[in-house]
Amino acid sequence: MELDEYIRILIRRWPVWLSAIVLVGALGFVYASRIPTSYDGYASMSFVKKMVSPAEQTADYQYDNFYSLESSRLLTQVASGWIADPLVVAEVYRAAGVSIPEGVTVAHYGQLVTAQALPGATMQITTHADSSGAAEELASETQKLVTNRIDALIADGTLTDVQILTTIPLSNTRTTSTTLYAAAGMLVGALLGFVLTFIVESLRKNR
Repeated sequence: MELDEYIRILIRRWPVWLSAIVLVGALGFVYASRIPTSYDGYASMSFVKKMVSPAEQTADYQYDNFYSLESSRLLTQVASGWIADPLVVAEVYRAAGVSIPEGVTVAHYGQLVTAQALPGATMQITTHADSSGAAEELASETQKLVTNRIDALIADGTLTDVQILTTIPLSNTRTTSTTLYAAAGMLVGALLGFVLTFIVESLRKNR
């Protein structure tokens, strides 16, 4: 068939594809509006190794605190690695008194609490929960867990002269865009409608 024939079919069968667009778009809107509200919790930690004073500098170590800064960044990466451990995430949830969402397997615990090492030896913690208070409590317990582990390393002499700076956890509502879901539904509906249109046309011709 030529292009003009396809266009004539679409014009003639407009109720079919238009109904599909409206129906599937409406389904997308309803689905999005029924998604439960969830919250993201945020907190950060900074790790600062003691700077070497000019009096402590030697002939081989002068001018700046390169090694102190590098060790601070390395400690940030180590702490981020701790939080990537599913067992650590489970420990955070127990300490916060929050239940792990149903259906989430141990292999995916790392998606519930995440940590990102940022420039400047800072680590950003992100949590997910179904209430603002739970999201903030998870972030707070993550800070406590990391602090306790570092304190343990300091106590046994593995680390020295480390200062930990923390922020007060905050939370933010994770919004679901009903418009986006409706638009995606309309697009799928358009494709489905066009297919149905030509099926109906083909059946009509074969009668």
